[in-house]
This record gives sequence, C-alpha cells and structure tokens, in this order.
Amino acid sequence: LTQIMGLTEEEVRKLNLSPFKELSSRLTGQNGFERVTLETSFRAHPVITAFWSKLFYNGKVKSRAWTQEDMRRFLIEEDVPLKIVDTASISGKHDHRQQRVGTSYKNDGEVRIVLDELRRLLGLGYPVDNIGIITPYTAQVRAIKDALRNSRILSEDDFKKFEPSIATVDSFQGRQRKAIIVSFVRSDGDNKKGDIGFLQDSERLAV
Repeated sequence: LTQIMGLTEEEVRKLNLSPFKELSSRLTGQNGFERVTLETSFRAHPVITAFWSKLFYNGKVKSRAWTQEDMRRFLIEEDVPLKIVDTASISGKHDHRQQRVGTSYKNDGEVRIVLDELRRLLGLGYPVDNIGIITPYTAQVRAIKDALRNSRILSEDDFKKFEPSIATVDSFQGRQRKAIIVSFVRSDGDNKKGDIGFLQDSERLAV
C-alpha cells in the first residue's frame, strides 16, 4: 500500500484491523460469546508486568510467583529489569528529533542511545543471541543496522548473526530474548501537538 497508493506507514497501520479484533467485535454478545482477558503473566519479569499492567490494563494483570532461581535466570545481577530513557529531556550535541524518511520515520539520536545500551548489555555479559532490538518503523531498523555495522561493536560474523534480531515490532512478534531494546522514534521534544502517529493507539503500543 505504501508503494501502490502512496500511503505512509502511519496511514497503512490506521487502516489495519487484526482478524482477531474483527472477529471478537462481531461475536461479542452473540450466542453467549464473551471476550476474556488473561490476567496472569507467566513469562515477563514482575516489574515489567506491573508496568504494562498499570499502563494498559488498569492493574488487572498480575505476574505468577517468581522464585530467586527465576530471577537469576531472567536477569544478570548487576542489571535492572526495566530502564526508560526520556529522550525529550536529553540535551547535548545529538539531535533526538524524528526525521521523515519516505513513508517512514527515523531518529538518529535514539540510534546512538540504542548502540550505547547494546554496549552496556554486552558488557554485563548478556549473550548477543539473547538480545533483541525492536522499533515500530522500518527506517529506524535500517538506521540502527547501518550504525551498528559501522560501529564495530560486533565482529562481522556476530553482526550477520545478530542482524535478524533488529526488526520492526510486527516482524519480531513470536520471538523472545532475555533483553529487549525498544526504540519508539516518535519522541519529539519539538512536537507541541503531541502527535506520535499510530503509537497514540494504546492497543498498538501495548504490542
């Protein structure tokens, strides 16, 4: 659609309606059908579960009971389960504003932050094959790959193995890693209207 109709990624996503959501909306209330929300998270760290449960589900989703062994397997001791970087509050020589690239967006300042975070995770001892980098925009995927290729943070062989782990949110779904870096791109300090595109849709953001 971006090529045939000249639509941006934003416009295409606004047209999208998942088959599950469409089926659910049609069946709810018919023949005793009810939509049920699963309320126990079995895989995510309790801190991460609590964060997105409060943000998207009014605190209704709880984490299963975690043992100390679970904690050790999930998290390297010196690390934290959730880290948020507010790029709007960062000052300095790097530009952290979004840039339009064709039908997509990128953010060079966030690319640098992503590489810094990757260095930190590797320094803590996370295996490169257990790290993922995800972003909503294809232009940001390309920007991160190009910057990482030129940075020499990884050897050529390790980069080739790691490259598929840099992906859009949609294409990464179904995979999991011990550590995930998320680049939202649309954190524009000059964006007075607060327009962050399809990320304003809480259901899309929750993914």
